[in-house]
Amino acid sequence: MFRPLALFLLLPLTAFAQAPNPSFNLVNKSAQPIAQLHLSPAGHATFGTRNWIAAPLATASKVAVRLPADGNCIFDLRATYADATVETKRTLDLCHTDDVAFIGAKPANDPSFTFINKADKTVAELSAVPPGKPAGANLLTAPVLPGASVPVKLDRGACVYDVHIAFADHAGGKTRRNADLCHLGEITLVP
Repeated sequence: MFRPLALFLLLPLTAFAQAPNPSFNLVNKSAQPIAQLHLSPAGHATFGTRNWIAAPLATASKVAVRLPADGNCIFDLRATYADATVETKRTLDLCHTDDVAFIGAKPANDPSFTFINKADKTVAELSAVPPGKPAGANLLTAPVLPGASVPVKLDRGACVYDVHIAFADHAGGKTRRNADLCHLGEITLVP
């Protein structure tokens, strides 16, 4: 005898799976309010017309941005500040990101950035050099502990760098190649 419960148990578990959630917290680390936030799926020529924040977001504040869980995870975001300057972040995987921080619009040729250490190791050295060059001078004034962040100041001019990171325990490091630092407000080291 075939029972309805048996039919339910035969259904594949994927029938109950939910689409990934691209919602995130918008964090304002700039010196002025964010007046508007527009977004689009990555690669679109234009941003959507919807402003995703209900009111200007003050400096040192954050607000939840709830997006539909429709299977799309990769987005381009554009923040417009109170003085009408614009900061853009491209190709963000929002399904695997909790916070998106905007630090303020930079001049077009300013490669300075914030380094965020989300790894479980202390970072002892960080250098940024033209692509293909070996690691250069350490830009850190002190080691960066797990969970900490530091500003990294670079001279204006070139934008594309290889960023080399060495751990305090001398157990290797990591390199991010061809990073366009003029368009990145931050570099995050993840486990």
